[in-house]
Amino acid sequence: MPEKREEIKQYFTPPEKYGNSAGSYPDQLRFYDGKPVGSPTEWPKRREEIIKRWESIIGKWPKRSSELPGVKVISKKEEDKYSISALELAAAKDTVVKANLLVPKEEGVYPAVLVVYYNAETSVLEKVPNIKKINKPLIKNVRSYALDLCLRGYVTLAIGLDPYALKGVEVDGKILQPLHWLGFIAENCRRYLASLPEVDASRIGIIGHSFGGKWAMFSSCFNDKFSCAAWSDPGIVFSEQDEQVNYWEPWFLGYEKDKTRKPGIPSETNPRTGAYKELVEQKLDLTDVMALMAPRPFLVAGGAQDPESRWLALNSILPVYAFLKAPGRVGLTVRYFHEPTEETNAQTYAFFDNFMKTK
Repeated sequence: MPEKREEIKQYFTPPEKYGNSAGSYPDQLRFYDGKPVGSPTEWPKRREEIIKRWESIIGKWPKRSSELPGVKVISKKEEDKYSISALELAAAKDTVVKANLLVPKEEGVYPAVLVVYYNAETSVLEKVPNIKKINKPLIKNVRSYALDLCLRGYVTLAIGLDPYALKGVEVDGKILQPLHWLGFIAENCRRYLASLPEVDASRIGIIGHSFGGKWAMFSSCFNDKFSCAAWSDPGIVFSEQDEQVNYWEPWFLGYEKDKTRKPGIPSETNPRTGAYKELVEQKLDLTDVMALMAPRPFLVAGGAQDPESRWLALNSILPVYAFLKAPGRVGLTVRYFHEPTEETNAQTYAFFDNFMKTK
């Protein structure tokens, strides 16, 4: 493993005040029946157990086709340092996603990053108009992950879907929850990236902010083909004290056929629904999901939904990495607001450089 760059080193060690405490989060080196994982060779069995239990609740992906997603090139534009192609990708049955592919101009084989968000445009723009439409100059776009990473020497693919339009998909008689279905979309887009001659298929990461952070987290944890991942303030635990964490909504994990609930934090008058209800009843939390990343590196670019105290959850994951002799691969950066900043973006990009610029 490469030595971590100085600008991110501090974010891969829990602050002293949290020490090794994992609070009430479960020990990930124990099977669900309480039996300890005896050796690193048993970890794949524990990982498979987590996947099997979660997918018995949130559903399983459809059978993957051996064919690559169909691609339609809408337009292509040459910039000074990169080319940008607007695409339509047939990423799943009856689902076409808009995408923007950015490729550095200099010939070579590059690491790549899939960027997931509400749309395919935001992350390729250097600046964005003021959303209040006040007569002010254009402002710096702090969600321009695809553009920024391309300029740092990555092939990037930005894709987008509207989460509020998502519904559960029936697969083999079981409802596949929207958030897990998005992982299937991301895998097919990853396969498209891996097929490009400019891309090193062994070095493909994923990043997303907010809704995109949830999407990136589920995609990378349940799919070990992603070599590393960065999740910007998704809410990495089921916190019903924070309305913005919202995994309970039907467009994430709370979908239930022929049943709806009002948006908002679950309550006696507005109870949990769908897979989310069952996950909570079984006392499962997202620390299980994050453990699936081991031993691959990941960074939580924390903000309002993922403050510094999230180290308690991450501390339940760190022993797995130590057990697999892969320490120092779980990080958390901290900002006070949900919105990314230029500083935290620089830390995130340094994370990718650290783990993806060295094979």
